[in-house]
Amino acid sequence: MASSRLSGAGRPRATLAFALLGPALAALAACDGGGGDEFAPAPEARSCSARGCASGVRVEVPGVSLRELGPLPLAFRVCLDARCTDLALRGDHRSPSCEVDGAQPEGQITHCYARSPGPLAFEITRFDGRADEGPRPVVALSARDARGALLFHDAARVSLEPVYANGPACGATCARGAVTFRPELRAHRGPGPAD
Repeated sequence: MASSRLSGAGRPRATLAFALLGPALAALAACDGGGGDEFAPAPEARSCSARGCASGVRVEVPGVSLRELGPLPLAFRVCLDARCTDLALRGDHRSPSCEVDGAQPEGQITHCYARSPGPLAFEITRFDGRADEGPRPVVALSARDARGALLFHDAARVSLEPVYANGPACGATCARGAVTFRPELRAHRGPGPAD
C-alpha cells in the first residue's frame, strides 16, 4: 500500500509544477537572448596574470654533507648569470642557519636550505626569466671555508621550463629549472668538530 501511494502521489505534483514553471523558464531564456549567464565574464575579459608564479631555479648539492665542508661559518656565492648573492652558513652542524651576507641583486632573491645531516640546496627566485627567451642562463656556485679557502666552484647552464599558472590559453607566466652540482672538494678538511 505504501509503495503505491508513494509512486502515484508524487507524479501529479511534479507534472503540475513543470506545467506551471515550464513556460516561465522558457520566457526567461527568451529575454536573455539565449546567451546564458549575463554575469559570467566573457572569455576575452578573463584576466591572465603572473599572480602566484615566480620564476625559480633550484640548485642542489647532493653527496656533500656540511661536516665534510669543515667547521662553520662557511661562505657561499650563488650566481645566475652575472647576478650573485653571498650567503653565510653559521651556527653549528646540528642546527645551522643560512642567511644573506650583504645585498641581494635587485629583483632577485636567493634562499639557502641546509640541514645536517642532509644535502645543501639553494633557490633563486623572482628573477626575470622566461623559458623561450634567449640562451639558457648560467648558474654558478662556490663555497669557501672559515679561513677563506675555496672548497669548490662549479657552473652549468640550466634549462627553464615554462609554467602556465593561468592555463595554456594565457601563455607561460614564469619559468622553473633545476641544476645539480656534484663537486669534488678542493680544500678537503675532513669532518668538522662535533659541535
